[in-house]
Amino acid sequence: MPLNLFGLENGIIIAQNYDPAKTSAGFLWCDLFDPTEEEENWVESQLKIEIPTRREMHKMELSSRFYLENGATYTTASVVTKMDTPEPEIHAVSFILKDKSLVTLRYSELHSFPIYARYLLADAEQKPEGIIVLVGLLETIISKLADALENSSHALGRLNSQLFRPSVKDKTERQESMPDFEELLRNIGVQGDLLSKTRESLLNITRVLSFISNTPHCQPQTEAYSRSHILGTVNKPQV
Repeated sequence: MPLNLFGLENGIIIAQNYDPAKTSAGFLWCDLFDPTEEEENWVESQLKIEIPTRREMHKMELSSRFYLENGATYTTASVVTKMDTPEPEIHAVSFILKDKSLVTLRYSELHSFPIYARYLLADAEQKPEGIIVLVGLLETIISKLADALENSSHALGRLNSQLFRPSVKDKTERQESMPDFEELLRNIGVQGDLLSKTRESLLNITRVLSFISNTPHCQPQTEAYSRSHILGTVNKPQV
């Protein structure tokens, strides 16, 4: 997959071309989507950081997903993908902050990323800093998760009506119009699985927000600090 780079030109956010033979003057956001070893090595050399391996990302225990190392902030979250299919999946996504740059590392398609990238390029008023990009990206992910929760809630409401058919009062008519219970059960299971994975994703994103809001990258009285605290409070899943 191509390495997606975003940088600044005359104060405006632009898409940059990746050239492994050149040293970057500094990028704002580097989105590593299923990167090659060459791409990982290039980013490591630019920011003097270590990129977690795919195995490390997925095998990390919860307590190991958030840490500071050599001036960089590392966080990893499990996020649901393929939400519009009968078999949604959970995949790890890592977010790395170093100085004023953000690196995202993922091995699965997440629609929130290209959506936010388009927004970033279209909004000339953005304040160019990696932490702001990260908070904006997390806002976009949360928005997609909220849409999934709402759609799943509506779907379960329709399934409930099909199962119990409260509008059908006549006993004979109810017997003659029995629904396909096997199909209903399958659909209920699909929505239940999506709800569970969406809630898990929201909890993971909340943990990321909580961690970054207490790091040197997110100082009190800054825009990033305020937005991350608001997001973490509003979107905390209820037990």
